[in-house]
Amino acid sequence: MDNRQIPIDSPIPGMGMTAPVGGRPWQQPPQLATVEDAIEYYIPKLSDRDFGPELLTVIELGIPLTTLANTMQLASVMEGKHSIDVGVLVMPVLVELMINLAEQNNIPYKSGLDPEKEDGISNARIALAKKKGKIDLGQAPKPVAEKPQETPQEAPEQPTEQPPMGLMARREQ
Repeated sequence: MDNRQIPIDSPIPGMGMTAPVGGRPWQQPPQLATVEDAIEYYIPKLSDRDFGPELLTVIELGIPLTTLANTMQLASVMEGKHSIDVGVLVMPVLVELMINLAEQNNIPYKSGLDPEKEDGISNARIALAKKKGKIDLGQAPKPVAEKPQETPQEAPEQPTEQPPMGLMARREQ
């Protein structure tokens, strides 16, 4: 047997909790303290010639604008740009800016503000069923048939009461 050790280049468990206090961007005072400052930070970012077309592509894929706005603001919080409070307050403005951007470019979008109408089985449920092996990959899911109307019958028998059992049950004397 070979007794050589194989060098593994990975962090030691718990190493992520050893950073000095204040050593992370979100542990510092935010760079943008007000909602107005944060809006002024995001407007040029959304209209950037490199970021804009990529954003429009993601919008066209059907990702809700609220999800995109939340992702953008959370990334900025982690970078220390603004606090989570400012990020939550700036989200409606980000959604409106993305709505305007999508409408200017004639791109259909999902705002994420309205509850979605269920037109059958969602793609996410189909993907989950495929993953769990409940759907054969070569077959499309079959729609669920409606249950036939039941005719009124006799009332079901009342279940008899079981005596209490278990550790905390009282014994009858």
